[in-house]
Amino acid sequence: MQGSREPCTPATPPKQYNLSMVESSSCPPPSIEQLRLEQIFNSPHQMRKHFDPATLRDLANSMKVEGLIQPITVRKVGNAYELVVGERRLRAAQMLGWPTIDARVIDISDEDAAIKGLIETSSALISLLLKKRADTSSSWSLPII
Repeated sequence: MQGSREPCTPATPPKQYNLSMVESSSCPPPSIEQLRLEQIFNSPHQMRKHFDPATLRDLANSMKVEGLIQPITVRKVGNAYELVVGERRLRAAQMLGWPTIDARVIDISDEDAAIKGLIETSSALISLLLKKRADTSSSWSLPII
């Protein structure tokens, strides 16, 4: 039926991400697709093994209120998608019971996927350390990633 729209799923807030945060090159923009969560598998290159449950709950609560600010990044592998960047966002979406998530689909090699994952893990670790350091009332040490 022309002009009809599918009903809005209340569990998934409207998209509000900033595309300038998503794109960082002059290449044509990759597609952003809405993927079912069960189509996405974790990267074998993911170095991070521990995800703090409290910070994941905080992220899930933020996503519930604000929506997804930045899509995850995946690459197509066969009939599925390998997560390249955004495991915390994917886990939060799973916690919220979202059936789908917006994903930036890119075409990259195994090596480049591993490098992008390492860059995100390093950035997350630096952010965590700076946050803990700013909290002068707590003693801190390197977290287990």
